[in-house]
Amino acid sequence: MPKLTFRGATLDKFEGRRKKNVFSCVAHFSAELSSPVAETMEWGEVPEFIESCNLSGFLSAKSLTFEPNDKKLKDYRIESQCSSVEAFTITRRSEDDETITRLRFQAFIEQEGVVLDLERWVRNIAGNEGQLIVEYVKQASLINEDAPKATDEQRAAALEIKPEKTEGKAAGKK
Repeated sequence: MPKLTFRGATLDKFEGRRKKNVFSCVAHFSAELSSPVAETMEWGEVPEFIESCNLSGFLSAKSLTFEPNDKKLKDYRIESQCSSVEAFTITRRSEDDETITRLRFQAFIEQEGVVLDLERWVRNIAGNEGQLIVEYVKQASLINEDAPKATDEQRAAALEIKPEKTEGKAAGKK
């Protein structure tokens, strides 16, 4: 089964739920937007002028492993079953003349006891980056490879921001 690694991952928050005697958890992560992730999810390049946007995509997951980058913190490693990774968004902010791009997403977990592991992570090493490795099921592509492709000019035109229409008299007219 293929694996996808989200580098520079942080656990932002998590929520636990019980429905019909089934326990589930939604873990909210953020990570670096890497080329391997963008390629696997078939996102292409997001133009620099976009500060935030929702991205399409869904990983039908089997498991996840969240491990700290600092080897001294290896005891906090989390391994869990995972049903899906979804709700992808990009956010950008400027910091010290540098643009920081983060990918935010949610992992849906249905495994008893994982909330305790997530809480232990947050209480003891929150803010430390790690890598989140998701084992997922490769989905068949629904893209028709024989369909005509958009040209660079067509893609640029589709991304162009159109000026808002103004009501009333044209500027400079009395």
